[in-house]
Amino acid sequence: MHTRHLTIITNANLIIMIMLSVWQLHRALSKYELIQHKPQASLTEEDLQEFEYEQTVRSISIKPQLDKLRYFIVDPAFKHHVVGVELIGINHSSHIQKPILIHLGWYPNTEAAASVINHTRGTPDIDGILYQPKGRLLRQIPTHNSWPKKISFIDLETISLALQKPIYQKIIVTKGSTLYDNVTNQNSLALGISRHICYALQFAAFGIIGIYWSKLIRRKKNVIP
Repeated sequence: MHTRHLTIITNANLIIMIMLSVWQLHRALSKYELIQHKPQASLTEEDLQEFEYEQTVRSISIKPQLDKLRYFIVDPAFKHHVVGVELIGINHSSHIQKPILIHLGWYPNTEAAASVINHTRGTPDIDGILYQPKGRLLRQIPTHNSWPKKISFIDLETISLALQKPIYQKIIVTKGSTLYDNVTNQNSLALGISRHICYALQFAAFGIIGIYWSKLIRRKKNVIP
């Protein structure tokens, strides 16, 4: 292998590992911020405008007015090591002009998720939390042109482009969903922080190892007669 090629590979590996390390540290910081969150009074639909850009997690109760035809499916999604999907509904409120996303939980398949969307009329208010998804590393493109659209993770920018209009900059995560438990459970958050820091250290180590092997290969080439 030429020295120039080796340098390119080593530098590319280092850049990728640094990006992955920073991403994991960002995710750890997001979970730390959730741990620091102190419970506050629950919000209502009338408060949505005021709290769109506030950097805290707040409880909320909202009347479901879900779009029956347009919604998003996060596929795949895991719950207790079982593969399924997560349902993201599009809610409309008279108190704000933007569509609001509601995370409606995990389901074994798309058909079960669709059944929930079609049976929300007349249901009581939904209780959950206002949450801003963070820690995105890559952009994505919905894999279906028709509705429902499938996505691989919750990304407000992707969803806004799919709807061709601005959306509310937080989602409502309903009680009972896996994401709700992950966001509100202190033990899960603490374990998540430890896991993300370990991943960050691993990626940093891979970058350093790449540099070490690169120097080792160059040294061997220099001593070969």
